[in-house]
Amino acid sequence: MKKGIKKILFIKASRPTKYNRLVTFPLGIMYLISYLKKIRDDLEFRIVDLRLSAGREEQVLRDALLEFKPDIAGISAITLESPSMKWVASRVKKFDNSCLVICGGPHPTAYPEEVLSDRNVDYIVSGEGEVVFANLISALIDGGEISNLKGIGYREDNTCILTPPDGYIDDLDGLPFPAWEYADAKKYFHLTSMSNYGRRRYANIFTSRACPYRCIYCHNIFGKGFRVRSVDNVIDELKYLKKKFGILEAEVIDDVFNLDMNRAREIFTRSIRENLGISFSFPNGLRGDRIDPELIKLMKEAGTLMITVAVESASSRIQQLIRKNLDLPAVRKAIENCDRAGLLTRGFFMMGFPDETEDEIKTTVDFAVESRLHIAMFYIAVPFRGTEMHDLVKERLKDTPHKSDDYEYVASRFNFSGVETKKLHKLQSSAYRRFYLQPWRWWKILKLSPYKGDLIRYLPSVISRFSITREEVVI
Repeated sequence: MKKGIKKILFIKASRPTKYNRLVTFPLGIMYLISYLKKIRDDLEFRIVDLRLSAGREEQVLRDALLEFKPDIAGISAITLESPSMKWVASRVKKFDNSCLVICGGPHPTAYPEEVLSDRNVDYIVSGEGEVVFANLISALIDGGEISNLKGIGYREDNTCILTPPDGYIDDLDGLPFPAWEYADAKKYFHLTSMSNYGRRRYANIFTSRACPYRCIYCHNIFGKGFRVRSVDNVIDELKYLKKKFGILEAEVIDDVFNLDMNRAREIFTRSIRENLGISFSFPNGLRGDRIDPELIKLMKEAGTLMITVAVESASSRIQQLIRKNLDLPAVRKAIENCDRAGLLTRGFFMMGFPDETEDEIKTTVDFAVESRLHIAMFYIAVPFRGTEMHDLVKERLKDTPHKSDDYEYVASRFNFSGVETKKLHKLQSSAYRRFYLQPWRWWKILKLSPYKGDLIRYLPSVISRFSITREEVVI
């Protein structure tokens, strides 16, 4: 057990990819810091976000280790970032073998044994991390019994020990705001975030956690019980961000912000009434059949700049298979109403679901092309471990070589559909061409985007998807 723990260096793993260069504030890490600060006053923290240092990761990490000399390195990663997480852990141990390495985030949660097989990793934290991580840190400092903790993993006599999962935090208002002071806000202001469309003074924010729907492709980090922050709590954080950092936009990244439509309306109403001077964007996918004219009117009045509708498939059979069960006519109508209201509207679509047919894929593409969406993203379905989709195809995954790059949504090489793989990829590239070779869409994007200069940066990214290149196919 390491004694005298005083300093924790949090490291966000990097994910260099041709098709995904989006970077947002590391909210998960920032929540961990703020929660630890709430219960302990004997620790120092620092964040190194390697996504901000493309091409300079080695130097940036080395400088931070030399200067800060951490006792604990906490590494956060999604599956696509797992090679970076492994690399960071090795560098930390090379710098100081006594520095404890704790990994958390979606990848360690879904692949705990794989992560713990790396001898450079001492512990993992799974699921919703604030309480679990804080309990682990307190046990390490105060000499508590690690095996009694929930939601962690470690090795004992070369055996991987995973303790039972912890519960979820019901009172989200009881969490302090993320530790915004530990993030270099100006760096994030100058990068393209999840909303895609521009560099600006923004902050991403969770107003709720989890989603009660049980889509088979979706994660389970926050569970399936919809939990919300009060409207007062959300408004208070927006006021703080406005005063402290001068933000002009809140990028809401809830799983399903508009599940409780009355609450959604109240957030917009309060924003209007109190004249916050903060616009909104919704890059993470609103529930498309829960967007009515009243909500659209309030979104527009509150200064909403863009929304995203996660459609996934326009096939009724696939909607049932994936358990999304959208009311597709209602979604089409909502898209039309958003277009009419002047909201920049983006749609998410997926193809390659288990045993999906070519006609079903074409139905989805036709829906997108014929809709009034201004932006569309066409992804390949990815079977992340911990999802029901993974369980459906796990027999087909056995003994099939694949690597972290395959979890890139745009250029994924997974294919569980009934369509030959090369044909699936052609359908995906064709979808981008059909959608974006309609001039009216570019005119709409130009008209509605508040950051028109960034369209020059966005156009090459779109065109690159007209012919998505991949290495050899895995499945």
